[in-house]
Amino acid sequence: MNELVSIFCPVYNISSRYPGALERFLDSVRNQTYTNIEVVLVDDGSTDDSAAVCDKWAQMDNRFRVIRHGSNKTINKARETGFRHCTGQFVFNADPDDLLHPQAIEVQHSLLTEHPECQAVFGPGPGPFSVIFHESEINFVPIDTPNYEVNEHPESLVLRNGNLTFWNKLFRRELLETIDWDVTRINDLHLMLQICLKISKCVNLKDTTYYWVQRKLSVTHTNHAESTIEKFDTLILDWNRYISGKHPECYADFLYRAYNIANSGYSALTDKRVKKAWRMRINELYELSWGDYIKSDAPRLEKLAMWWVKRYPAHKPFLSHINRMINRIH
Repeated sequence: MNELVSIFCPVYNISSRYPGALERFLDSVRNQTYTNIEVVLVDDGSTDDSAAVCDKWAQMDNRFRVIRHGSNKTINKARETGFRHCTGQFVFNADPDDLLHPQAIEVQHSLLTEHPECQAVFGPGPGPFSVIFHESEINFVPIDTPNYEVNEHPESLVLRNGNLTFWNKLFRRELLETIDWDVTRINDLHLMLQICLKISKCVNLKDTTYYWVQRKLSVTHTNHAESTIEKFDTLILDWNRYISGKHPECYADFLYRAYNIANSGYSALTDKRVKKAWRMRINELYELSWGDYIKSDAPRLEKLAMWWVKRYPAHKPFLSHINRMINRIH
């Protein structure tokens, strides 16, 4: 099977922030061993020469196309624009400062073709096998026989195991047709939560096919006071819109992920005013969710562990013990 695979990517001022990164990314896409691809690059109102770099690759390779936003519309709006311009039966999202293994599309496409009962292939989430700090650290290892398993609970991969990135996953196109792209914080969790609630099965690929390059100035590593509050706004929105009263089987996993975000975010704050606002958001989520969670079928030990997190969200001595307790149940 040689179906068209669409790769879509938002681009915004990458060239000035990380010189050379966009070119290296585009080369890694251009050199894929699976050649029947189209690449949709969405310039999200860049003010540097990022758009010119994309144009250069489009001139060199007719599989590349550049779509322009007149002004910056946020990453998810750029993703949506890219997706709407895709024509392939399979779609793959990437960030423009990362790198793809040469066999990334070949391996994921072959697995999705081999398993028609699955709606997506999940590559490894952020972790020691996919996170690098310098492009020079990459050593592409050929993938002869993919290491994978078929998973019947994609939502657990996202919420429990933290594989919540939107990139590094190959989707059947119809999965993304009706999702809501409109959110500004915790973009990937918001998108993946919607997607996973639609999926009955997915392929969980364990080989590294995508390299997430860590950079000090990236959005992930530049949390400011407003963004910490907006993160919980997104969690509250997602709880009300997708989980509460609709998916009680996800109560424990959703709150586990929310509390982990709460702990990491709260402990990093120094401004007392922001800490107070953060605590108010946490309490709001607790008030919305705790009664439903207690009534759910979650194991007693898990409920006890969650109680500790609920009561002492920044109590570091308990956190590792709580995580071990919860993970022992699953």
